[in-house]
Amino acid sequence: MSTVNSAGQAFESVKNPGMSERFGASDSDVTFQSSDGILFRIHTVNLKATTEGFSPPPGSTFDEIVQLTETSATLDLLFRFIYPSRHPDLENVEFNLLAQLSDAAEKYLVYPAMNICKIRMRSQLLSHPAPVLFYAMRHDYPDIMNDAAPRVVNHPLNDIITKVPPGFIIPWINYYQRWLKVSQDALSFYPKAMPSFSKTPPTVTWSFAAPVAIPTAQPTARPNRTESSSSGNQNLNGALCNSCGPLSEQRAIKIMARLGGNVGSLCNLPSIFLEGTLTCCMHCMTWFNSWQSAVEADVGRIPKFSTFCK
Repeated sequence: MSTVNSAGQAFESVKNPGMSERFGASDSDVTFQSSDGILFRIHTVNLKATTEGFSPPPGSTFDEIVQLTETSATLDLLFRFIYPSRHPDLENVEFNLLAQLSDAAEKYLVYPAMNICKIRMRSQLLSHPAPVLFYAMRHDYPDIMNDAAPRVVNHPLNDIITKVPPGFIIPWINYYQRWLKVSQDALSFYPKAMPSFSKTPPTVTWSFAAPVAIPTAQPTARPNRTESSSSGNQNLNGALCNSCGPLSEQRAIKIMARLGGNVGSLCNLPSIFLEGTLTCCMHCMTWFNSWQSAVEADVGRIPKFSTFCK
């Protein structure tokens, strides 16, 4: 029996191809063959009712086999969405198969499968952020792109631009550059020269929350901060106090080293600034908190990735 692929090109059939146990109806009128040689007999009436991408190649006849590039595992799931029965549960489908199914649903416009695949792919953001981002780029889901992009920006730039669709290379570079600027500006927050301070520690007030009397130290005045037109070029008029000695300065240097002008560091700011919470001086702790808050504010001002794609 001759076979044709989805582009209408003839090729030799796989010798003694297997038949799908689920899709082998004798009254079917079109037969598809998976990339691993399994045949699927499908009813065209169901294809026409639920999809737009399974039209047989021009000039093909019903006794010909249409070769598809998807595996039998992918097609077995995909074709279950075109029949009036309970759709497959994708909750426990391993990610690689889910990703292949999601791409196939979009490729062949299998509408009953597209939305649930989108939902399941979004649910994999934490464990597979980069593949989910690429899926969203391929199939124009800006909401998923915006959720995935901040989780992928810490990956090496060269690795990502070799995998994104061509139309997204420049947008991704521009997006990455915005994150890179914030990471570099985070280092400029720390003053190059530490001004002198009185050895008298800052005045603190105590507040008590009844009925439990737990003192909360609060400085009477936070150190002033000036902002330039660039959101990242933020500095303090007041810095670390002398009473903490070099210890707080060493902690600041450790934070700078961990920031390092590295985009990935912006994805873990609470951990990086943990050093600043170890100081015993409320003035210095407030200074470290101001530094962290300024960086977090700059990260929050980075536009969503989809705005770079317009």
